[in-house]
Amino acid sequence: MEERLKELIADGKVIPFVGAGVSMDVKSKETNKSIFPSWTDLLIQLADELQKLGKENEKEHILSSLKVEKDYLSIADDIKEFFPTDKFYNEALKEIFDIKKEEIDDNSLSLARAIWSLGQKLIITTNYDKILHWASSTPDNTKYWDIQAIYEQASSLRDGVHRDTVWHIHGHIDNIDNIVLTTDSYNRLYNNSSDAEFKTALSTLQNYLSQKSFLFIGYSLEDKFFVDELIKVCDTFGNSHSEHYILLHKDRELNSLLEKKIIPIHYEDYGQPLIDKIKYLAPNI
Repeated sequence: MEERLKELIADGKVIPFVGAGVSMDVKSKETNKSIFPSWTDLLIQLADELQKLGKENEKEHILSSLKVEKDYLSIADDIKEFFPTDKFYNEALKEIFDIKKEEIDDNSLSLARAIWSLGQKLIITTNYDKILHWASSTPDNTKYWDIQAIYEQASSLRDGVHRDTVWHIHGHIDNIDNIVLTTDSYNRLYNNSSDAEFKTALSTLQNYLSQKSFLFIGYSLEDKFFVDELIKVCDTFGNSHSEHYILLHKDRELNSLLEKKIIPIHYEDYGQPLIDKIKYLAPNI
């Protein structure tokens, strides 16, 4: 199946879909540790921000919840509710995700740069940060869409994408009010919101899922909202829908719900072996 995927990539028929694993690969220049958090670490850091506001009991509630359940979305809902105002909540998210390029180890952008080497004009990501822009060979000419890029999304279906573009489907740190992180915001995007920008984003996603092949990289496919949408599109179009792929560690198994819907391409290990696998898939220029 790797050769089939290579052909699709060479023909420009693939959209890389990038998850948190790619951002977590980026290291701090000062500490050499991951500069962006996992889901669990994000919730812990937000709990720490609550403590700074004198909400010690609320922090303990969050930490206790993380020990007994994995429903991260409901915990994220609690966290937002505990902040005294949206302003404090947004400032906490800014503190975590609005990192300056000067703070990162440039060498740790290798995975993100390998994704651009696939030569696809459009990359979709659920990440809020600027990693893919920094990794682009032409960052000044790389566009980004957030949820509100209605014209860009709609016109891309008609005219295609002709410049390197990153679509932050769950929002971007520079437009923090539209970040998708809580149940309410997920519902606005995936459950036919009356908001024009969310309806356009979902419709565009559905079109791309039916017309292009997605390659999931650093994405766990544990996001129920997105997975439900993927399954719905696959079931609607049956055998006529585009095939989708995921780069999967050799020790991990694909969710049984996604069998026959996503084709796993296994790699040996994280780090350089994953980068090498992506470069192997890249077209020979």
